[in-house]
Amino acid sequence: MDEPRLERIRTIASDFHLAAQSPDMAHHPGLHSFPQGSCRWASFMLAQVLSDFGEEGWVVRCGEQGPEWLYSHCWLEREGYILDVTADQVKGYDGLLLHLGPSPFESVFRRLRSIHASDIHEHPPILEAYRQIALAISAPRSSGEAEKG
Repeated sequence: MDEPRLERIRTIASDFHLAAQSPDMAHHPGLHSFPQGSCRWASFMLAQVLSDFGEEGWVVRCGEQGPEWLYSHCWLEREGYILDVTADQVKGYDGLLLHLGPSPFESVFRRLRSIHASDIHEHPPILEAYRQIALAISAPRSSGEAEKG
C-alpha cells in the first residue's frame, strides 16, 4: 500500500476510534469501556466501515489463550499490514497501530484464528453498533450492507 492510502486508512480508523469513545456508544455491551475489552466488536465494525469507504478485504484476526494481562485480543490484517484500533488498551501503546508486519501481540497467544469480517451480519448487536458508529463518522453504507440490514 502506498503512503496516501495508508494515511486514508489511518484517518478512517482514527475517526472510528474517536466515535467509539463517545458516550453515545457506551450502551453497546462491546463498547461500554472502549478500548478495554472492545477489540472483537471494534475489529468487526472497523472492517465494515473501511469496506464502506472502499477499503475492502480486511480479515479479523484473533489470538486466544494468552497471558493473564492479555488473554485474548483481535485486530485486522490485510496484505501484510495490521490495523489494531484497540491497541491502546495495552500498557505501552498509545492509540491505534497500523504497520507492515505481524501484530506485536501475536506471539503471546497459543491459538490464532482468522474470521471473515462479513461475519458481522451473524451478530445483530455488533451490526446495530456498526450502524450507529457509521452514521457518527459519516461512512456511506454499502449497498450490500443496506440490503442485509
